[in-house]
Order: sequence, then C-alpha cells, then structure tokens
Amino acid sequence: MHAQYRPSPFGATLTALLHDSTRARWTLLTDVFGAGKTTAALEASSRGVYTSIFVAASELGRRAQRQGVATIGQEIADTLRIFSVDADSIDGFFVLEEKDEETFTGLAGPVLASLLRSETPDHILVIDGLDENRLYLHPDGLQMLNNQLAELKCPSVLTTRLEHLSSMFGNFEALLEGLGSGRRSATPARLLTLEPWTPDAVHLFVDAARQQANTGEQVALTQFSNALDDGSLAHLYGDLPFHPLFLQFILDDVCSDGLNTRRRTELVGSWVRRKISRDIQHHGALVDRAIDRYETVDGMMLLMEAAAAAMTANGTEIQLTEQIDSRLVEQLSATVFNFEIPISILLLYGLIVPVDFRKRSRLEVRFVLRVVQEYFLACHIKRARLSPDPYPASVQGLVSDLPDESL
Repeated sequence: MHAQYRPSPFGATLTALLHDSTRARWTLLTDVFGAGKTTAALEASSRGVYTSIFVAASELGRRAQRQGVATIGQEIADTLRIFSVDADSIDGFFVLEEKDEETFTGLAGPVLASLLRSETPDHILVIDGLDENRLYLHPDGLQMLNNQLAELKCPSVLTTRLEHLSSMFGNFEALLEGLGSGRRSATPARLLTLEPWTPDAVHLFVDAARQQANTGEQVALTQFSNALDDGSLAHLYGDLPFHPLFLQFILDDVCSDGLNTRRRTELVGSWVRRKISRDIQHHGALVDRAIDRYETVDGMMLLMEAAAAAMTANGTEIQLTEQIDSRLVEQLSATVFNFEIPISILLLYGLIVPVDFRKRSRLEVRFVLRVVQEYFLACHIKRARLSPDPYPASVQGLVSDLPDESL
C-alpha cells in the first residue's frame, strides 16, 4: 500500500494512519529531503491513546546475529537506557551501580517484548532514521528488521529518507513478500511519502514563530510572510521554505540578517556559525587565552569538518557512521587549536552531543543533526579536493551546492 501525505503543523490525519495497524504490519514513512519526517512521526505518534516509544535506528542492530521479537525488545530497552546510572528516577527508584544497570536493563528487554506483542497493545513503536544505520542500507538488514517486527501487535512506524528508499526500490516489493515468520507476516506493510508543506502550512508555522518573537524579529517574519504571498520568496530560496527543516534555518537567518538569496549549504553554514557564536556569548571564551571570536568560530568549523571526515566507513561506497569516540574528537582539536580541548568543553561550543552516559573513560558522541554532519563532510570533500562520487547522494548534492569561495 502506497499513499502520499502532505503534512501540516497539526497532522491529525497522519496520526490516524500511523495508529491503524489493522491493515499493515508496519508503516514506512519517507520524505523528500528536509520535509520533516522525524518531527511528523514524533508528533503524530504522540497523539491519541497509544504511548509512543521513539527509538533512533542508528542505535539498533548490535544484536544483529539474532532475530525475533525478544531481540528487538532487548535492543529497544538498551537504547532507552531508563536504568542507566545517573538517569532520572522512576517513581523514586534509581540505579546506583553499573552492574545493576546491566541487570535491570536485561530484565526490561523481555518485559518490553511482551508488551509489544500484546493482543491489546497500548504502545506505538517508532524507529527513526533507517538511513542513519549502515545495517539498514542493504536489503538483508531490512529483511532482518522485518523479521524482528513480524510478531509485534502494536502499531510500528519506520522512517527513512526518500533517497534511501529510491536506491532500494527495485527490490522493495520483493522485500515485503514472504518475510518474517509470524502469523501477521502475510499482512502487507504500508508506504507513506510526505510531501513538502503548502504555503498555508508555512504561514501557520510563521504565525506561531511570530508569537514568540521580539519586536525586531516580528518585523522580519512579517516581511517573510509578505514575500511568500507575493511570490518573491521563490527568487530568494526556491522551494526550500516548504521543507520544515530548512524553513527553520531560513527563519533564523531572516531574523538575524533579513531576506537574502541563500543556497542550502549557505543556510546550514550560517546557522551553525550563529549557533557557535551564541554559545561563545553564553558560555564565555573557549580557552583561557587571548583568541579572536571569529578565529574561534572558524576553528570550531574546521574541527567539525575533521570529525565528520573521521565518521566514515570505507566499502564499495563510503558511508557515514553514526557516532565517534569523544577521545578522537579531543585529539582532532589539537590539530586545529594546537592543544587538546576536553570534550566537556567542546560539547558546549560545537554541534555534537553525547550518545549515552559516559562509560568510565569512554564517551561516544554524534552530530546534533544528520544534515549538519553531511554539511561538514561536504566541506571537507570540497576543501581537500576529493572526488564526491564514492559518497552518498545526499553528500554529493551538498558538495555541488557549495560555492568554491565559501571555504
């Protein structure tokens, strides 16, 4: 089953579709780049009677040697980390030692699996970003996930980019036929494709932003709305305002610098520079020595490029990895600033966030947004004059969008 859905900021129709598990074992939600599949899935699944379980696909697959509902239940429990040391307490209960964390998390997996295969489910499972996990970039990985989901009775939603789906579309239908061992495996999966926002949806979003803005920002947002109405906005941004992710970048840019012609890479680049500058203003100087703020911003941009370049895996095609050891990021900082900066400081000024709580001396980190990781990788490819051909299509597109004088 394949349908197209044009999202709005309210998404009641999408909620009904995602919550309906009577006609599909699971729903694959995809979109054109930046159309907001993650936000749409999160908001739509959070409405209604079901309790939403939201899981990043990038953190699954560690138990890939086994299949079945018990395995997916345990992987989800591992990902949720509700029994991690230093996690929020649950009804006054909290874990003090790592050995107890492993014990309780191990017990939580089978319990969660039982809940998800209940004949009267009260949960909806969302696995977000299949394209951000190398395991699911190939039919065998999706087949394994399909088998794991086969016996779940709760509504299940998977999200991925349209480019990922398009690269596999030749065998997508074959993938759905006869997979899984559960009795529901004969029930078809459903494919929903999000379309870009309409002008009315953009207006609703801008109106909501205007209510939270200061006087100067309100003026800028009104100018944006007027340009949308008279058609002049298309000459500045093309169709980017109808993609929610880029709409947020554009509005931030408009409130800061007014209406300007912008490419995708210019929007992302200006947004990350403003973020780093704001973090410096909020947290103070990066290091205890005289250093120009603009030099600091440039240095952090170069460090993020180096981190993105390190987060790749070679193969027939070069793929992006989901996370990196913070110790490596610290070492990369020395190549940029001539001395190592602790990860606890870098997290305040960069575009990376922890994946999990620190495990003794080890802390894994990732980029705050996938598009930010791809942007910095594209900058590295352009700066190093590398061929973009071995890289994913999304990265190739950003490389071609980068003007030569931008680096």
